Amino acid sequence: MIKKFIGAGGLALLLVTSTPVFAQTATSTATSTPTNATSTATSTPARAIDVTCIQNAVEKRENAMISAVDKYSAAWKSALQTRKEELKKAWAIPERKERVRAILGAWKSYLKNMREAKKNYKTATREIWKTYKEERKLCGRGVISDDKTLKVEGF
Repeated sequence: MIKKFIGAGGLALLLVTSTPVFAQTATSTATSTPTNATSTATSTPARAIDVTCIQNAVEKRENAMISAVDKYSAAWKSALQTRKEELKKAWAIPERKERVRAILGAWKSYLKNMREAKKNYKTATREIWKTYKEERKLCGRGVISDDKTLKVEGF
């Protein structure tokens, strides 16, 4: 009985809080006088952003990131192909002890190649972001506060 009461109360609360409120706003017939356009333009300083500059910086950053991913992908593919060939050769070895040694060597080599590829990728992306931040600063004071890449970087 208590569960039904709590469930019904929760449902009622959900319905009350989720239903839209239909309110009618009063329409005004009074007309406002136009303000002086020059006074409002000078009272709020516009951010000085060089749009072409930031667009070029973004273009350069994104092209560099694409290139870094391509290089990482190529290194990964190469490591996989090398591992495949080494494992095939290892399985052709008739002596068990030598075969196991060759299989372990193939995997060790693969992991080394992958660590190196990942290290190179991380280094490249760090440099790309560093360069982008420096170039972004040259595009105007407002660019830095508008650009939310600071929170996205490094994921």
